Amino acid sequence: MIFLRSSIVKSHQSSLVKRCFSTQKFDSEMAYLYEKIAKNHYHECGPFHTILKSIKKYRAGMSGDFRVLDLAAGNGEPSCMIAKEFPNAHVTCTDISEDMIALAEASTAKLPNVTVALADMADLQFESNSFDLITCSY
Repeated sequence: MIFLRSSIVKSHQSSLVKRCFSTQKFDSEMAYLYEKIAKNHYHECGPFHTILKSIKKYRAGMSGDFRVLDLAAGNGEPSCMIAKEFPNAHVTCTDISEDMIALAEASTAKLPNVTVALADMADLQFESNSFDLITCSY
């Protein structure tokens, strides 16, 4: 899923989003299993490449820096792919799970244009208009 030119407005978050994305914490075993399953997302028709194609289409003809919020990024994807493909993007990689954040920090450690943050997508603490794009492959 990709949201273009979206703003983070805490007061406009719907109760549906809050019900769909519970704040249940992943433990280390679940994080390990999710990382294994997420490897299936790398194929050409998978969500990671689909997100990249959408960003390329949206950014066609544009230049300059832009900011991406990647929600529920788990082990750091598609944040890593976005950061590598678009060096002028600053990607904020988020997940609700501390164990998933640890995996994301490891996978993005060598990417200077990625910041990793623990965040609940149902209760985001970012300022309005902080990002040009919002992605989620959860």
